[in-house]
Amino acid sequence: RSRAPIWIALSLLLIAIAGGAFGYYYLFLRTPPPNVGLSITQPDHVMLGEPFVIDVSYENNSDQILKNAELLLTLPEGISLLGAPDAKRFASVTVGDIAQSGFGKHTFTFVAVKGVDSVKHFDIKMKYSLEKGTSQFERKAPADVAIGAPALAVNLALPQSIVGGQHFDIALDYRNDSV
Repeated sequence: RSRAPIWIALSLLLIAIAGGAFGYYYLFLRTPPPNVGLSITQPDHVMLGEPFVIDVSYENNSDQILKNAELLLTLPEGISLLGAPDAKRFASVTVGDIAQSGFGKHTFTFVAVKGVDSVKHFDIKMKYSLEKGTSQFERKAPADVAIGAPALAVNLALPQSIVGGQHFDIALDYRNDSV
């Protein structure tokens, strides 16, 4: 008599038990991934030299506490964080822990210092870890801002020629084109 049907039945039974155990773990024991909402509000168009704001809103839509959350912005060339050195190419804010269903908002103020008639791309992300575990997660959101003409128009009028030692007049006209 052949023992093949018994081995096949035992193999199928073991596969069914392993599949059931995996399904039980996946459905009931596994920690679901965090659900973090990240929303960006920015102006579509700004003038060169005119300060503008980007609002970053975040929300914890998961059933876990988010630990050590931090907002990070990478600045494009020609954009400066208001009040910071021009060479600074990033901005960061420590948010801390975000409770279940917790939310918040942070406002960043920038100024365009070069790049007339260009579009500047901001990379914005939130880094965080979960209450249970050491893995770090991040959520990204982009923002694009178009840079227009300078906010201040300056016209300088000089005489055609100047003789050494002679006094001369300079006319300076300016116009604030910002809204």
